[in-house]
Amino acid sequence: MHANMFSRWAPMPPEHHKALLSSAKWLRDNMIVNDDLLDQLSLCKRRRQTIQAETTREERVKTLLDIVSCQPDSAFEQLLEALEITKQSDAISHIRSFLPLSKAIPPENVTAFSTAGYHETNEVAAGSKG
Repeated sequence: MHANMFSRWAPMPPEHHKALLSSAKWLRDNMIVNDDLLDQLSLCKRRRQTIQAETTREERVKTLLDIVSCQPDSAFEQLLEALEITKQSDAISHIRSFLPLSKAIPPENVTAFSTAGYHETNEVAAGSKG
């Protein structure tokens, strides 16, 4: 329980901050910040109102990214989860495209990804021998 509480307040690692900054222009043009998304985030009333007060999508996205990038790493993970819940998978993919490979593939999928490639390669090699 304590480890989870501390990880919630861990500072955002540089690669997550960089991924948000690097994807900001694309997100401003493509991401939708609405009540459904904001409901999934732990925002105080003042921050939520600040985002909602922006008059354009681009400004709402920029303000949200500015807020998230100054928060602990849990806010980054929460943003990705909120995007998933609101079916904005393109936004998730775009953000993750700026992460190092070890961070881009969730740990539970690394083995499956590596193993699948290994078996496929060996099957092709075995088929070419026969």
